[in-house]
Amino acid sequence: MKEVGITTSLFFLDGTSYLSVSVALRKATAYLLLMKNIVAAALALLGIVVLASAWAFQANLQNSVRWTCDIIHEAYYKKSPELDQWRKSCQEIAQDVSLGASKADAIKLLNSELNQVGISHLSIYSPEKSEEMWDNKAVDNGLRIRNVDGAYLIYAIVPESAASEFEIKIGDEVTKINEEPIRSAYEARFRSGKFDIRRLKEGVAGRNEAAGPAESKTSAASLTASGTVNEGSNSNYEELEVVLLARELVEDLSPTYVELSPTVGLLKIQSFLPQYFEKYSWMKRVVLFSSIPNLIIDLRENAGGNFVAMLRALSPFMCKATSVGIISAKIEAGKNASEVKSSLPDDLESRIQIDEIESESSLSLKTFDGYGCTNAHVTVLVDVDTASTGEIFAYAMSGRPGSRVWGVPTAGEVVVARWFDLSQLGFGGYSLSVPIAGFTTTDGLELEAEGITPARLLFYDLSQSRRGEDSWISASMSQH
Repeated sequence: MKEVGITTSLFFLDGTSYLSVSVALRKATAYLLLMKNIVAAALALLGIVVLASAWAFQANLQNSVRWTCDIIHEAYYKKSPELDQWRKSCQEIAQDVSLGASKADAIKLLNSELNQVGISHLSIYSPEKSEEMWDNKAVDNGLRIRNVDGAYLIYAIVPESAASEFEIKIGDEVTKINEEPIRSAYEARFRSGKFDIRRLKEGVAGRNEAAGPAESKTSAASLTASGTVNEGSNSNYEELEVVLLARELVEDLSPTYVELSPTVGLLKIQSFLPQYFEKYSWMKRVVLFSSIPNLIIDLRENAGGNFVAMLRALSPFMCKATSVGIISAKIEAGKNASEVKSSLPDDLESRIQIDEIESESSLSLKTFDGYGCTNAHVTVLVDVDTASTGEIFAYAMSGRPGSRVWGVPTAGEVVVARWFDLSQLGFGGYSLSVPIAGFTTTDGLELEAEGITPARLLFYDLSQSRRGEDSWISASMSQH
């Protein structure tokens, strides 16, 4: 008897075999598991690559820190056992550059270490700061603000700036920026947002100090782009609101000259950068003030610049080639100007000046013939921001017959610095400034860290400042 085999097979409604689907599912599951393992392996490999890259970046940063320390040790002009010890300490901070640290973090560590040396012009600058220093280029709202007895008063407005588009006035007080008190008059120039401004009303002789700050306003006044003022207070002040957006601005710091009266002129020198002292353009300016009997030279906020630019500016006041001090790349105690035979040539090129300084142990800073001559009585105004070649100029003028220096003590930042591009060390765009020589006056004084103490101290008068007047200029005029 023939056996009959019975097989059973399940089908889905569309005729697909259940067994076939099961096999397909097992294959798909195996494929997904395989892909999961591949992805996990890829992620692990990526993690290793990222970690290796981070380690490599950290190692490069650490090496960059060490190389920067070496550059400073090699270039710095005051060789000593203390400098050797500093180099060792500087290189040790490379270990503080941790995994994940940025270039900015490494620069911050380095600058903190550079501050330990205790000398000016030893610092690392960002690309933005370098542009601000050398090209007067920055993202800036155009307001120039001064702290006078706790009031932040506008003393200048840069042409073509955001602030110049509004009817803001010299003497206006900025009370808040974005509803916050001002912490720094200098930093305020870089801010954007809402500026609360208090203005002394027309016809008010001076500020009522007792009532002014405490007086409340009934409503906030606003200053529109066309300068329309919506009055909101019956006090001695108008309250204004201005929205300023800081933008890229190149400030022109060329010397300016104006006659304040038939017998008094004002020469404002804001910078000794070389682009402002091309030979013939400066000689034309000299003609403007060469016959005025009394001259005020305003060096406030002059941070210095080029040595030859400063010597060109000084030349018409000395009338002939005159030594004003010595630049020494080596410490040579007791050396005086008469012993130094070489001097800087009349060339604005910074590279030439640095080469001259590095090739000679000492150079005399001498003014030049051919820039005219003035016998004017001169008052030089200086402040805490007058630095570097600005201080050399002021000190030289203090020894000139018929001249005096007034204001407040200067910065005390008088060395010769060489600039190094740190791009090749991995700090793209950053620059390193290292002192390579010191300066000594003709009577043997070092101005570095000491600065200049004016013959007469001046202070800003709040009432005059609110009226848009410069009390330092007024004081100088009254004595001429």
